[in-house]
Amino acid sequence: MASIFEVLPEVKQDNIHLSIENKALEDEFNAQRSDLLEYVREHLSNYNIQVDTEVNKDIKLKKAYTPQEKFAKMSDKNPLLEQLVQKLDMDVGYA
Repeated sequence: MASIFEVLPEVKQDNIHLSIENKALEDEFNAQRSDLLEYVREHLSNYNIQVDTEVNKDIKLKKAYTPQEKFAKMSDKNPLLEQLVQKLDMDVGYA
């Protein structure tokens, strides 16, 4: 489920649109769809919310394997990590 939400969903009014990488992930999501909808509707107090999915084979999430790739991925999400590494004179290329 976590890999489905690596790509941010589009939200338009009461509709959440998810682009999913492959059919297997879509099937996994569909198995959990009702639980997610119940949670979102309850916490937002909006029972009109709908979720639709689309298999988009163009989405290829590159997995980070090396420490440098992992750090690059983390720093994309939080640019302040770059400053922290510089201030502490850290080496993120450990092996």
